[in-house]
Amino acid sequence: MAFLHKKDEIQPDLNNVNLERDLKDQVKQLWVSGPRSLGLRATDPICPSIQGRYTDYPENFFECNPHFIECWVRGELTHVSELKIGADVFIPVINSFSQDKDGNVSFSVKNSTDTYSFYLKRSCHQTEVPNRVFSAGSDPASKDLWDTYLQKLKVDKYYVSKYEYKLLSKPNEIITPKDSLPFLSFDYSLMEDICFKKGGSLLSNRLMSALSYFPSPVVNGYMYKSSVPWDKGLSLKDSKENFCGYFYSSDCKISHYSAYSQLSPGWINVYHLLGSEIEVFDNQISKGNNLKLSSRYFSAHDPVHKNGFRRTWNKKMDSELVVDDNKLKTMIDSHLVKGFAFRCMY
Repeated sequence: MAFLHKKDEIQPDLNNVNLERDLKDQVKQLWVSGPRSLGLRATDPICPSIQGRYTDYPENFFECNPHFIECWVRGELTHVSELKIGADVFIPVINSFSQDKDGNVSFSVKNSTDTYSFYLKRSCHQTEVPNRVFSAGSDPASKDLWDTYLQKLKVDKYYVSKYEYKLLSKPNEIITPKDSLPFLSFDYSLMEDICFKKGGSLLSNRLMSALSYFPSPVVNGYMYKSSVPWDKGLSLKDSKENFCGYFYSSDCKISHYSAYSQLSPGWINVYHLLGSEIEVFDNQISKGNNLKLSSRYFSAHDPVHKNGFRRTWNKKMDSELVVDDNKLKTMIDSHLVKGFAFRCMY
């Protein structure tokens, strides 16, 4: 987040420095927390460009959300438009809002004497990949180790949502609660294009596997590969539980499911590593094995629900679409599966 003084401002005294610091903190909190930072009621209507009430959306939908900030700048939110810091009251400058193609926003606020401008980068839903050694592939006997020590990688915490697609393709359309759902498609080129427009590329299978396996030390060139992302020793096939609190299978009834649901967490803040949607990856290593089949379409104890379990899609659509799993092909032909989810890396 960039913070800019007005151009003709003289050197501030200590009180002004503290005021600017507190203002910066409040604006940052508004950007990363949305309605929570303003004390808005959950049942309040939102604003003309966002249909429904706050309860119709997951809370983290409003994190780094340019539509929500625009509503606030334009004074369209119910009950609130100002920021208070001690005796100072700051109000947004209504015509100051702008948004770039990546969803980053700029706007100004003012009190009785000064105007302050902000540039806020949309990065709330990305997480940094730690520098460490990883093991590639699903074969427990593999010694194919790689590391991220010379790389600075980030990855989407969640699937690309319908909202993110709308930001890139139809930014002026009204936002609805359905926009919090995963954006599903059989168009591989479109997935690549969306990630490119977001400043990244389609998540690689190698990195997805690294985020899924519970961290383990290297012993004699091998790394232990866990069956699930959230527990080092758990195997779903040996359990009678459905683990609906952890991942979304066909045995679960999940209320308010969305791309932003924090299901199947990994060892860093990345979600939907098992269950939820069938997910597509870029696999440059084997030129196949680009689908995570674990999803809400299979029962909890189906063998597909295991870290590293992959199937192959030929990246084609309609009559040319080919997958190497008969059950999945039947689900696609019957329109039970209407598309695949994906996320990006940076």
